[in-house]
Amino acid sequence: MKIIWSELAKDYYLLIIEQLFEKWNLSIVEKFETETVELISKIAHHNHICPKSKIENFHKCVINKHI
Repeated sequence: MKIIWSELAKDYYLLIIEQLFEKWNLSIVEKFETETVELISKIAHHNHICPKSKIENFHKCVINKHI
């Protein structure tokens, strides 16, 4: 399965990264990025792991309990 990020998703992802840099440190940012990459990899192989959203052909996932 091919994962496609919407422009809005990309913008929010970068915003989250910026906020993590402001409030925390590099290791937290790296951990978040690793969790994101791992989740995307899991979704690519098992797209049913995240529940469908109300928007057709979209799913919503939790990266970690804070985001």
